[in-house]
Amino acid sequence: MRVRFDGAAFVQHRWSGISRYLSELVGAFDAAPELGVVPVLDYRFVSTSHLAATRGGIRSLPLPRRLRRPTLDLLNRVTSRRAGPAPSLTHYPLYEPESLADARERPAVTTVYDFTMEACPGLFGDVGAHLAAKRDYLHACDALICISETTRRDLRRFHPDLDKPVVVTPLAVSPAFATASRARVRGLPERYLLHVGNRAQHKNIELVLTAFRELAAADPGLHLVLSGQGLPGERERIAELGIARRTHVVRLSDRALPAAYQRARALFFPSRYEGFGLPVLEAMTAGCPTVISDVPALVEVAGGAAEVVGVDDLDAAVTALDRVINDAAVAERRRADGRRRASAFSWHRTAAATAPAYQWAAASRGAGDATRRED
Repeated sequence: MRVRFDGAAFVQHRWSGISRYLSELVGAFDAAPELGVVPVLDYRFVSTSHLAATRGGIRSLPLPRRLRRPTLDLLNRVTSRRAGPAPSLTHYPLYEPESLADARERPAVTTVYDFTMEACPGLFGDVGAHLAAKRDYLHACDALICISETTRRDLRRFHPDLDKPVVVTPLAVSPAFATASRARVRGLPERYLLHVGNRAQHKNIELVLTAFRELAAADPGLHLVLSGQGLPGERERIAELGIARRTHVVRLSDRALPAAYQRARALFFPSRYEGFGLPVLEAMTAGCPTVISDVPALVEVAGGAAEVVGVDDLDAAVTALDRVINDAAVAERRRADGRRRASAFSWHRTAAATAPAYQWAAASRGAGDATRRED
């Protein structure tokens, strides 16, 4: 079965979890022809480096945001040619209104990542247009892919009227997270607590900062590393808490991130809501002790391999972090627990779980394996 992967995420995102997920999924299908899925990419120029590293013939052009889409769309229209049988269906990674008509006319699937905006409406501005587009895609597509059981439950909670196939395909991480060197990462301190990911409102960074302040008061050698995009006013809040000299706001590259996890004393990831929580899986794969909040998706991914605290429980957070940072036996046990749990995830398993969604979508409109050719 030939499956077209819509290029919106690859064109619009330079670095994102979505573009990485799709790139790894394409690579997993390429590496496992027995799964019966042949990825079709009808574009050659993208913004993200993830796909260029996975697929030959793809070129990454890291353009400024305002130039990405018009420039890359033009280049792809001029240079791309689709050869071979027509795809049986399209996999849409984003809820793009301009592609909705095609999703309604031809077999299609979309990936549902989370329901953060629906579950935490007070943390975001006007998201009506985004939620409307999402709803349209959920109804237009023939099968849906959820990245966790939590997301599937929330799909039923927020869209109880949907009646179509839904599959759960947990994410995975690169093997590099398990094999990275423990060499010190340039620019990072010797001993540090780590948080990874863009720090949107629902990431609960206030708990990270206040817990670190308590730990730092008793441990003068401990630092805090925040990797990713922060929120307005974050630096001022860090200064107000008196932890500015020991807080490092950085953007770790894909190459540096595995080693950063391996050298960290712990990952602290106390989100108020997640659809999956990829940093938790990255940390466990790298053998980094992990402390998470008790939200369903994080508990699901960690599978008992992490310390769990309430989203507003500062005392419990400080106690759990102190335990994994300063008790060598606890830290080693959590490293082993995490690696064991992480071994259950792989991109091959993700691809194998995804393939049935394509089969159901194609069968729903009688597409099957398309044999006609396109000019």
